[in-house]
Amino acid sequence: MKVRSLLEVLDCAHLTKFVKSPFETRGGILLIGPPETLRTTLMSSALEDYPDALVLSDINVKQLIEMREDMSAGKITTLAFTELAKLYARNPAVAKNIEGHVMALVEEGLSLASFQDKRMSSTKARVLVIAACTEKFYGQRFTEWSDSGFARRFLHCMYRLDNPWALADAQERRLRIELDTIKRKIPGNREIKWNVETDEMKMIRRSLKFQFRKGVSTPFNLVANIYCVLKWKHDSKEARSIWLDFAECLQDNAAMMTLPPLAELKGL
Repeated sequence: MKVRSLLEVLDCAHLTKFVKSPFETRGGILLIGPPETLRTTLMSSALEDYPDALVLSDINVKQLIEMREDMSAGKITTLAFTELAKLYARNPAVAKNIEGHVMALVEEGLSLASFQDKRMSSTKARVLVIAACTEKFYGQRFTEWSDSGFARRFLHCMYRLDNPWALADAQERRLRIELDTIKRKIPGNREIKWNVETDEMKMIRRSLKFQFRKGVSTPFNLVANIYCVLKWKHDSKEARSIWLDFAECLQDNAAMMTLPPLAELKGL
């Protein structure tokens, strides 16, 4: 899997807010890999140009409720957590409450908190959630997430670096890896027309074979919307190539992500 493919999919996932679809669920993406696989760097690089995307290290229920109005108004459309384990580094009951709110945000919508008067009128907030975690943490939580319904709301993207020493090599030579080579654009009319063909939907469904063991409707809808954005940004051939390359990290085994060779690194 190429770095560019992962960046393109993260970028398109954020832009799915513009896709005209009959389904309102946003869904989420889990980036799963060992330490030092650039998860935080990739998330930040893909989302840094968007003022309505927040990259966070931690959050609590009070802060989520305070942001609900901005989320329902579209001022915040994506939340990205650089280390999902941080949300669970607290009392288990409190962590479970945060998890429940995140689940609502990506699917049915977050309205009133348990401590708010249920007689109030309110609007529902839905956002895309991107979160990074290690394979160890993922393994510890997977069964619980499956039981609670958390797992079925997310794409589970697992990858490793094909060269585990790539970062050390770059450090040794005092060079920085250039990751951001993706095409960025925003629809002028703030709308992306649905244009995924029947054969493309079948191809998408085949690529999600192993994801369907975890969940079907929400991740399938998210991927279909992502593909729609890919086709809007690129021609059909390029969109298909990017998706199939990214889809390697959705299979039963972790994908091997290729970083640019040292000859292509840029100096600091």
